[in-house]
Amino acid sequence: MIHDPFDCRMLVELVTDWLEGELSEPTREELELHVATCAGCIAYVEQMRMTQKALERLESIDVVEPMDADTRESLVAVFRARRG
Repeated sequence: MIHDPFDCRMLVELVTDWLEGELSEPTREELELHVATCAGCIAYVEQMRMTQKALERLESIDVVEPMDADTRESLVAVFRARRG
C-alpha cells in the first residue's frame, strides 16, 4: 500500500488554497494524489468548485436596496399564512 501523507481532514483545510492556486508545488502534488484516490474528497472538491462558481455569480449581481420593514413584515405574514 502506498503511503498517503494526506488525509481527508487535511484536504478540507487546504482545498480553498488549492483551488486558488496558492499551494506550493510539493503540497499540491500530494493533495492531488490523495484526491485522485479518495471518492469522498473527489465529491467534496466538486462541491467546493460549485460553491466557488456560485459565489462568483453572486458577486457579479448588483446589490439591491435593503427591504423596508413594512415589506418584510408583509412577506413574513404571507409565508406564515401558507405554512398554516
